[in-house]
Amino acid sequence: MSKFGWVLDRQLPAIKTPDAAAKARPGGSELRFLIEVQRKTALKLNGLAQRKNLFVAAFVLLFLAEADLVIQQERTQIFASHAQKAGSALMDFAQTRAQLLQRKDNESFAQYQQRITTVNADTLLLYSKLYSQDVARLRDGFARRGLKTPELDEFYQMPGSAVATREIGRALFDLGAELRSEHLSAVIKGWRRRTHPELLSPSKS
Repeated sequence: MSKFGWVLDRQLPAIKTPDAAAKARPGGSELRFLIEVQRKTALKLNGLAQRKNLFVAAFVLLFLAEADLVIQQERTQIFASHAQKAGSALMDFAQTRAQLLQRKDNESFAQYQQRITTVNADTLLLYSKLYSQDVARLRDGFARRGLKTPELDEFYQMPGSAVATREIGRALFDLGAELRSEHLSAVIKGWRRRTHPELLSPSKS
């Protein structure tokens, strides 16, 4: 090594890293400890914040699901109630039309047959104007919910008599009652699931 290089080595201080500087300074180990504590604390706070955000997101999703369920249940109740009212109105309408089919005194059989034909045609016309669209909508609504009856499927488009019209009304009323019963059962099960989950869990032998 040249004399000039030896002089530089003697005069220039060695470059120290932060860790080396901390070790060289008095209390360097305490400083490293404080830095490590701050780092761990920051990580812990970050983890808590993430868990809090996840909890808030889960709570919001649960609230939205509950709100949607309440809305769907309310719509089901309204639909079932409307079906029962429509069914009751149809049964009253059929009874009124059926009274017109009674044979009058001194009425010949040919006249009676002709009047029955006329009354049934008028009944079908009135049904088409007053009830057919609502009945078709209700039938489709029940079908989407998995509820059907052969009477409704057979007669809803074109009932040929007051008797068939009465069957349509009875089918709508009964389906509405069945749907409301299923809804009430679902509400009770949901209440039990929230308040007494042990009642719905399978028993362990």
